Amino acid sequence: MKMNKKGFTLIELLAVIVVLAIIMVLATTTVLPLMTTARKKLFLDEAEAAIQTAANVMSLKELGQVTLPAQGNEYRISTSGTNTTTCFTLYTLQQTGLYSIDGSKVKSGGTGEYAGWIKVTQQAGTNRYTYQVRMHNSNFFIGGTGSNGRDRSELIDKNVVDYTTSLSGWTC
Repeated sequence: MKMNKKGFTLIELLAVIVVLAIIMVLATTTVLPLMTTARKKLFLDEAEAAIQTAANVMSLKELGQVTLPAQGNEYRISTSGTNTTTCFTLYTLQQTGLYSIDGSKVKSGGTGEYAGWIKVTQQAGTNRYTYQVRMHNSNFFIGGTGSNGRDRSELIDKNVVDYTTSLSGWTC
């Protein structure tokens, strides 16, 4: 009697499944860290944009070309010695129309998916500014300082950490 062999044996099918599983494990362990790094860099870009927006708002405020809300938890000016510090929440920056993140993600009172503040301090009688940033989204957190908007030495991806909801202080 002649037998027709059609299809694959069980051993051949198991071998293919094992090879595919190995490829998936290797791909996952390679791709996931790259995706996390890319997300951190995107978050850093968003923090940079917030800092640049705060600098722009400061300039426009001096020229009288931007309207800011009354001082409160979202926007505050304080003086310490001869220095003046202006604090903007992400919500305030977004309300100026100069900072753009999906509106549903930034809410008043620091309750949105994105929250944080930028403090800009002007040293009296100079054009020197320092900034502080404290910002999070649903995944990451960063805090740092710099001067004149150029020094971003603390805004690097190794300083972006996982965000935990136990962190607080998202208003000025």
